Amino acid sequence: MNEFQGQKTFSLCSGLFLSALIKTSPLKNFTICTEGWEVLPEKIGYQCMGKNITVLGSVGEKAAQQMGGTLKITGNAGYALAHHMENGTVTVRGNVSHALGHSISSGNCKIIVYGEVESAQTT
Repeated sequence: MNEFQGQKTFSLCSGLFLSALIKTSPLKNFTICTEGWEVLPEKIGYQCMGKNITVLGSVGEKAAQQMGGTLKITGNAGYALAHHMENGTVTVRGNVSHALGHSISSGNCKIIVYGEVESAQTT
């Protein structure tokens, strides 16, 4: 995928593509390596229910959006992590940009951040 990073919509398209592969797969556990990516994928885990995703590296905006499962990120996470998350756990080893947990669902959600959080919202 690295060769397509120069494309205008790479960030969004790469994240949605990876999420679609995960969502439709019969497998439950996935590892994605974004280390060295100049343009980070957005919406990793979008609508992935019952999946366990590990990202080796950082992610862009809205990771775990409408997700119901686990997402572990070894790097940083962009804007609106866990936006409208249904249930599950997100763990970030790095820092998180603003709007953490924005419009999170009333389900059973847990967000663990080992780095710094720019700001959090839960409404």
